[in-house]
Amino acid sequence: MNVGLAGLMMAQAGISASRGSSDSDCLAGAAQRYQLPLPIFKAVVGEEGGWLGLKKPNKNGSYDYGPAQINSIHLEELSKYGVSESQLMWDRCVNLHVSAYRLRFEINRAGDLWRGVGNYHSRTPSLSSSYAERVRRRMAGANGGQR
Repeated sequence: MNVGLAGLMMAQAGISASRGSSDSDCLAGAAQRYQLPLPIFKAVVGEEGGWLGLKKPNKNGSYDYGPAQINSIHLEELSKYGVSESQLMWDRCVNLHVSAYRLRFEINRAGDLWRGVGNYHSRTPSLSSSYAERVRRRMAGANGGQR
């Protein structure tokens, strides 16, 4: 799937329409829109461990926002399409759709599902592989040990 940021923003109507939807509807809708395996996307969001309103500082001076911990390095690009820091912090559906877009982007860039999952967290190989393994374990635990 070729994903451009314009595609993310074309989804704004879908994101807006999903406001008021349940958390699981937003999660499933984002996974479907970006052709992500739902169990993997759930595990990534779970591993990120964020929540509405969270603005978590990083050692490098950037911040991670909301449930899926979207990094502030993406704010300039996202702002061109009407996505704000406040939305990333307080609108679960926007946060999840941006997360799904970023995950799909990294998977496409890596050419490999699990390398892309790891790169969602960091492109540093040791950090990427460690993160991907944590997501695998989280997913296996949610599926009763099945991958």
